[in-house]
Amino acid sequence: MLVTYFNSNKAERALIDKALIFAKEKLLPKVRKLEIDVIMKNNMQSDGFVDVDIDDSRYFTLRIKKSQDTDDLITTIFHEFTHIMQSVKGQDIFAPSDVDYLERDYEIEAFEMQEKLLVDFNSKYATIICLLYTSDAADEGLGVDLGGRRI
Repeated sequence: MLVTYFNSNKAERALIDKALIFAKEKLLPKVRKLEIDVIMKNNMQSDGFVDVDIDDSRYFTLRIKKSQDTDDLITTIFHEFTHIMQSVKGQDIFAPSDVDYLERDYEIEAFEMQEKLLVDFNSKYATIICLLYTSDAADEGLGVDLGGRRI
């Protein structure tokens, strides 16, 4: 899996990398070719969304709202990666639909999967995430030691 980042800091990239690798291992373990551009944006109405390249069904653009707290950011990654899995497996999640957003089968699956993956991820990485992504480090680009002092 190749991931390229735009408009993100080191802490965001480290956290998103862990979440994407975790999601891929759980949802698409046998898929080798997968390319994802991750674009962090400030003024988004939703927490995130994904687009697939028309010419390459294994190339995705993931737009993620900046300034989410750690759990929300990870949850957004898992939700959108579920859509990547659905697309890779041939489900047409980009077709127009008259069904309400929350009642679409692929959204129901994504909301259920984001919560399951978050529980599994937190049980595996809880202490690591604390060190990787603090509000000070994310907002100011500074490191923070365990005592909360800026370094």
